[in-house]
Amino acid sequence: MKRNLKQEKDIARALYLKGEKQKDIAEKVGVSEKTISGWVNDLGWKTQKTAMAITRPELINKILATIGGLIEKANESEDINITQLSDQLCKLSNTIQKLDKGNTVVDVMEVFSKFIEWLQQREDVTPQTIKVINELQDSYVKERLSLQK
Repeated sequence: MKRNLKQEKDIARALYLKGEKQKDIAEKVGVSEKTISGWVNDLGWKTQKTAMAITRPELINKILATIGGLIEKANESEDINITQLSDQLCKLSNTIQKLDKGNTVVDVMEVFSKFIEWLQQREDVTPQTIKVINELQDSYVKERLSLQK
């Protein structure tokens, strides 16, 4: 039975988000690597995968490490541009504040991922239902991402 393009994209997306290589996905789905690459870039799969791969605490820790590095570098340097350093620290601090306010796209993707895992374990949920939920989640995330730009 031949799958339609929508099914191929859905399967490819799921495999990509699980971390499979594009070459392997292309073979499994029956399309070219170039097609998979196009879908990854055009449909925002990289952003979704990144959002699923990093948690809020990890992101905050990376930002805090960056702040620490900036302060350390400033302390070691005799030629400090206070305005530039201050601007960088303010931007990083604001980013942490935004993350602490909750419900970023990263948070949403974490919840969606865990919810789908939970659904897949249930016997009373059909694959069609999971597919519809995935489509709705994709729409929601795309809207959130477009609002953040």
